[in-house]
Amino acid sequence: MNALLRVRFWKYLVLAATLTLLIVIAPFATAQESSSHEGNKIDGFPVLLGSEEVFIIQKGIGEFTAKDRVEAISERLEAIAQDETLSADDLTIESKDRTTTIEAGDRLIVTLTDADAKAAEQGQKELAKAHIKTLRQAINRYRHKNDIKRVLSGLLWTAIATVGLVVLFNVLNYAIPRVYRKLEYWQKQIIPTLRSSEKSDFMSSGMSYMLALTSTLISSSIQLFSIVLIFGIPCIYLTLVLSFFTSTQDIKDAILAYVATGNLFKIIIAIFITYYILIVLRLTFAELGRGTISLSWFYPEWAEPTYKVISFLAIVGALVVIFPYIPGSDSLAFQGISVFLGIVISLGSSSAIANIVSGIILIYTRAFKVGDFVKIADSTGTIVEKTLLVTRLCTPKNIIITIPNTTILSSSTINFTASVRDKKITPILHVTITLGYDVPWRKVDRVLQEAARNTEFILEEPQPFILQTSLDDFYVSYQLNAYTENPEKMSKIYSKLYQNIQDKCNENDIEILSPHYSAIRDGNQITIPEEYLDKDYRAPGFRVNPLGNLPNLLPQSKISNNNNNDC
Repeated sequence: MNALLRVRFWKYLVLAATLTLLIVIAPFATAQESSSHEGNKIDGFPVLLGSEEVFIIQKGIGEFTAKDRVEAISERLEAIAQDETLSADDLTIESKDRTTTIEAGDRLIVTLTDADAKAAEQGQKELAKAHIKTLRQAINRYRHKNDIKRVLSGLLWTAIATVGLVVLFNVLNYAIPRVYRKLEYWQKQIIPTLRSSEKSDFMSSGMSYMLALTSTLISSSIQLFSIVLIFGIPCIYLTLVLSFFTSTQDIKDAILAYVATGNLFKIIIAIFITYYILIVLRLTFAELGRGTISLSWFYPEWAEPTYKVISFLAIVGALVVIFPYIPGSDSLAFQGISVFLGIVISLGSSSAIANIVSGIILIYTRAFKVGDFVKIADSTGTIVEKTLLVTRLCTPKNIIITIPNTTILSSSTINFTASVRDKKITPILHVTITLGYDVPWRKVDRVLQEAARNTEFILEEPQPFILQTSLDDFYVSYQLNAYTENPEKMSKIYSKLYQNIQDKCNENDIEILSPHYSAIRDGNQITIPEEYLDKDYRAPGFRVNPLGNLPNLLPQSKISNNNNNDC
């Protein structure tokens, strides 16, 4: 049913496209015809009957220019041709003193002078005889075109052709969907079955690729053939209809003349070749992306962008080949529009082109792909979309940031996910904590490792490790390093790790006092939270000593010095 609907859709779409094509070609044919009827003062001006050129007038008479004479003669000639009481055989030649006239009954058509004869390099009588013969033929053709019997005959043949068109479309509407269903069965049932047999070495991946390619080419050929039929049949139908009426035969002749030049076939051949090239490219890169076909130097994520770039170049190449064969492509108006569009694109898209080039470079450098957790300049988040113009990432706060590709290429990019995915290297998260010299470093190592092991998404193997990074004036700097395979959860891991470090330090009577923490330790409450202290814990009181006991508190060296001073 879907195929049937698609065929009907194409039928009406192509009929509309054909009518549009004829609307475009008709002015083109008329323009060609009218351009051939234009005259000038040197070559003369044509006398017209309808759209047919009868003869040329090159000279004027008195105040009447050649162009004025042509307009008057054409009006008189058309009035005589429309008068059915006058026969073409009623035209006569009348000779006067220095002029010769052509008349229909008592109605003047044209007056010929010596200037006309001299311009035509003939005598007046010979020129008049040639003109009267041409006039009789033109009048007969004009009346034949507008003959009511011929119009009725054209309508009858048009009705017959229309019935044939409807019948033919119904046959195609019946046959094409059934062919599609057979082909879909082949693609969905037989090919997957044959592909699954590769596991038993029934066929190689190359044979599977060739089978899929053959099936795709057959499907595309049938689709293309149906489009050609649905497009070509209305074109033939409308050309026939135009030939049934003498008033539209000029358009039909212009169309056939264009077809006879071979330009249309060249355009069709270029389109066909490009169409099949795109089919082969699409299937090949789809197989590369799925991994059915593998190349040591080609990564699967390159498949889709490479197909887009090559298909774009193929289409551009086809347009370059087709352009000279398009009707009117050599006209100054067409060329002027092309130049104008080229200038507008070149001036207005410099930044866009720079972003596209940067996007292509980022694709083939494999800096990141969708789903990676990265840091680009000052922005950190997960890549949610990557295009040729911009890259979008979602921050841990669920904010979408759009970054132009030129900005990414000119700044550093940190990819936390790539090391795990591509290099099988586990990223290390690190936390620095400073503790006083009174805390044994071995105890600190043990406590920090316990805090890391109790944190979700921290790996037990490889084990966390601690580095002492500095020995400062008041404290020691300890750096906790722990492995994780989930760098995208970095914020959550760090938060939980900080909590566990505080809990474990408090459980093991380690006060986190530094940096820049000061207190009088004598007689003050310890900084460890109450829930981690013993139930009978009491803050120590301040120690007070009498002045008489001062010598006992001073070093012996100072006491001896004081005694010497007393002496």
